[in-house]
Amino acid sequence: MNMRCIGNPFGGRGARAWMLCGLLGCASPVHGKVLWHQAGPILARDNGAGEDVLRGAVPPQDNTAGSTLFFKFTVDPLSDISVRPHNPFTAGLVLCERGREHLGVGLGKVPFAYSAFHATGRGLFSPPPEDAPEEWNGAGEYDLNCAFKGVRGGMLDHPHRGVLRTILFRVQYIPGGDAEVTVWFQPDLTPGQTESTQLPGQVTRFKANAAFDEVRLIHRDSRSGIGNGNGYGDGWVFSDLAIGTSFDDFVTPHFWQRGWVVGSAGLGLVLLIGGAGWLMAAWRSRRELRQMAQALAIDQERARIARDLHDELGARLTQIQLLGHPDPGDADGREQRLLETSRQVTAVAGEMIETLDGIVWAVNPRYDTLLHLADYLARFADEFFRPTPIRCRLDVPVDVPSWPLTAQQRHHLLLIVKEACHNVVRHSRASEVWLRLHVADGEVDICIEDNGCGFDPATVPPGGSGLQNQRDRIHSMGGRMELDSAPGQGTRVKLVAPLRSK
Repeated sequence: MNMRCIGNPFGGRGARAWMLCGLLGCASPVHGKVLWHQAGPILARDNGAGEDVLRGAVPPQDNTAGSTLFFKFTVDPLSDISVRPHNPFTAGLVLCERGREHLGVGLGKVPFAYSAFHATGRGLFSPPPEDAPEEWNGAGEYDLNCAFKGVRGGMLDHPHRGVLRTILFRVQYIPGGDAEVTVWFQPDLTPGQTESTQLPGQVTRFKANAAFDEVRLIHRDSRSGIGNGNGYGDGWVFSDLAIGTSFDDFVTPHFWQRGWVVGSAGLGLVLLIGGAGWLMAAWRSRRELRQMAQALAIDQERARIARDLHDELGARLTQIQLLGHPDPGDADGREQRLLETSRQVTAVAGEMIETLDGIVWAVNPRYDTLLHLADYLARFADEFFRPTPIRCRLDVPVDVPSWPLTAQQRHHLLLIVKEACHNVVRHSRASEVWLRLHVADGEVDICIEDNGCGFDPATVPPGGSGLQNQRDRIHSMGGRMELDSAPGQGTRVKLVAPLRSK
């Protein structure tokens, strides 16, 4: 008896590992719901009843079963047709139950071509030689139809050493009766193939008892039965043995159906969904941050408006209230004091109107552009200096871009320009003042320059003339303020603020 594995056979845990590789499409055409796979190669030579290679990997099937199983193997017949005429042998894969042989597929006693044996009925095969022994009655043996013409004619394929053949057969178990068996010889297992696309000349159908609890590989002398005898030749080499539940289990998958491709696609889909979820979460977070920033900006703007109303209008209203209660004094100067009080109230009311106009303009979203700021500053300077002896000259381009500005930016720039204009009127003793506006390289330059008496900036006390407030406002915008003045040479205040175009 001789049955050995050539190379490193896969059995037990190895078989399950190989099956897993098949399921993943790593290196084997076996895929899908494969129940068992033995890569081999396994040599069967002069081994009588053979040895079980299944080792309980698949549950036994008996005549009460109603399932369908597919069996597949590839064989290299080292013992071939050149040995068979004078040294008959039987070889193949045999389903056995409790030590008794049932269906076998490979090479039976009588045929000279690949065949099935231990089947039901007389069988269908080419006539045996005239000198064949009486026991070679052909019962239960079927030549396997194939697409290769044998030397004796007909659609037969004779075993030839080195010419590998693949056999796939289906067993449909019928409770209480023989199973329906369909054998495909050299099936087309390329991508996209099915049972229905196989050539009719490659298909053989018959009935057989296919109950099994073992799968054995045999090679023995046909005349000696199952007992030990001469297994003529070098035996048969079996490889790629497998049991599945569908024909599709053995069809080579398309590239996109391979396990690693499907796994990569699944991983890519998971990453895509995860990435989309992350992007959605990030987008929502950014939106919430924007909403929070907008809410904070609104709160800050409301606080600024309240502060301006309190600081500017509140102080003016307090001043008016005080002016409304003049010192009674003597009666002779009362009329003159009332006229002076009325003039002062009118002046304060005018300042209040100016301040309120600036506050309302700053919060109006219609004017959130550099163009509207330039127009407002030019109009303000012209109206502010008109009642004074100081002549106002404007240098503002007519093509100021409509770059966006926030209400806070407009408010800061307006208050700085107003403070600079008030300082000109109060302190400069100038005859002319220039308001210049220039836009370049994403920045706006606003310059208020007079020809007055000037002063030494080093002699100004900290916080004097509102200079520190002006610097704080322009710095909060990310800009800068330049002050250039000297006694007798006038004063120039230059504001540089960064802007972003639409």
